[in-house]
Amino acid sequence: MDHRKTDIGSRIRQAREHRGLTLADISRRTRLTAGILQAIEANHLDRLPGGLYKTAYVRTVATEVGLDAEALVSECKARLESEAAAAQDAQPPPPAAAERYLSALRWIAALAIAAAGLWWSASLNAPEPEIEAGPPALAAETFHLISVPASVTSKPATPQ
Repeated sequence: MDHRKTDIGSRIRQAREHRGLTLADISRRTRLTAGILQAIEANHLDRLPGGLYKTAYVRTVATEVGLDAEALVSECKARLESEAAAAQDAQPPPPAAAERYLSALRWIAALAIAAAGLWWSASLNAPEPEIEAGPPALAAETFHLISVPASVTSKPATPQ
C-alpha cells in the first residue's frame, strides 16, 4: 500500500491519541460528524462529500489536533488529483459497436418522425369523403318483383 495514502489519516489519528482526545471530542469541537472523522482517519477520502469540502475537513481536523494543516492539505490535494487522473485513465473508451448502434437508432427515430409527418400532412390534404343523407331510395323496379296474392289485390266481397 502506498505510504502517502495511509499517511494523512494515520498522522491525524496519532496526533489525536497523543493529545488524549476521542473522536467525540473532535466532533464536538469541529462540528464534524464522527463518520467524517472516521473516514479521514481511515484514509477513505472518497467517502467524504466532494470538492473543497474534503480538503476543508482535513484542514479543520489537522488544526484541531495540532498538526501542520497546510502540509496535510497539500498532500491531500495531490492525492485527490492523482486519484482523479487514475480514475479518468481507467475509463475505457466507448466501444465502436455501441456508437454504431446509437447512430442507427437515431436514424430510425428520424425516419419514423419523418414518416409520421408525411402521413399527417397527407391526411390534412385528403378530400373529405361524401356522406349520403339517409338510406338509399328503393327503386321502382323492386316493387314488380314482389308477388302479391290475388286475394289481396281483388276487391273485397260485399256482405249479403
